[in-house]
Amino acid sequence: MLPQRFDFDSTHSHLEKIYYFLASAGLGEIISAPLERAKIQIQTKPQIYTKSFLGYREVDLTVREIAKSEGFLRLFYGLKGSLDKQMFFNCFRFYGYYYSLDYLFKNPDHEFRQIPALVSCILGTSLGTIATQTSDVVRIRMQTESLGADNDKLVGSRKKVSKLVEGNKGKSGILFSGLKANLLLQNVHAVSELFLFFKLKTWFDKWKIFRSNYTTNTVSIVLTNTLTTLLVAPLDAIHTQSVVRGIQGEASGIAASFKAVLKQDGGAKTFYRGYLPFFYKTVAMNLTIATFLQYYYDKFIREIMYEELIQNERDYYRQLQNEKYEVKGK
Repeated sequence: MLPQRFDFDSTHSHLEKIYYFLASAGLGEIISAPLERAKIQIQTKPQIYTKSFLGYREVDLTVREIAKSEGFLRLFYGLKGSLDKQMFFNCFRFYGYYYSLDYLFKNPDHEFRQIPALVSCILGTSLGTIATQTSDVVRIRMQTESLGADNDKLVGSRKKVSKLVEGNKGKSGILFSGLKANLLLQNVHAVSELFLFFKLKTWFDKWKIFRSNYTTNTVSIVLTNTLTTLLVAPLDAIHTQSVVRGIQGEASGIAASFKAVLKQDGGAKTFYRGYLPFFYKTVAMNLTIATFLQYYYDKFIREIMYEELIQNERDYYRQLQNEKYEVKGK
């Protein structure tokens, strides 16, 4: 999701901004959660492999297998960790972006300039990634569990955090497994999204291809995510492998995780396993956030316009009243 899509200026309070970011990201994560679990299963289970185009049959087989083994609601397994990660990641990311523009670059109008936008995007994204890395590790730990009935699945996410630390001889460093790979993934994804979306939207607006701003945003989002997911899908596979290896006590660096992915059946194609659910989830998440923010932003503008209208009417009647008294005085 791109901060530049909506101009949250000084008229929005800090609490309003936080509410927008938390609520929109939470709603988007709930809608796209089954796709995330399917993606993690495909990336980490070598037996789920077909030669279908972009692996579309893998998605179908995985979703059916999860529903058959555990029930439909288990497609949302690990949702709490996903919500913690996505909601606070977006909150830190967007808020860091706007705070950086407002105070670091003295750009309260959020005019798009490349260097300030790039630095602000990296600062906000890095802050959000570091702050939510623990939730990300717990989410992947839960979603890589074997399918089928298991009493361990009834254990809450907090208990799983304790078990992860206990299994690592009490060292909490395991909760930051894959942090470098995650920082690389999130920053490349965020920066490419930001600049590509801005270029596409500017081009659509210039040539007036679409009448509706929402249509322009929607088409720009889909095109942007089509290209950016193709770019960062290998980084996503490396990130997942890095977290899994860290949990298992193996070397979890970017280079080691890259080699581990490459050694799987399928060779270089393995980097794009789980691409379709990754693409669908990214588009669904961004469209949900965009729709939510656009609705509340428009609602906010309407409320301001309504208040100004009421105030103008009051001033008008007050002026008539004063003129009436002045006539009577004469």
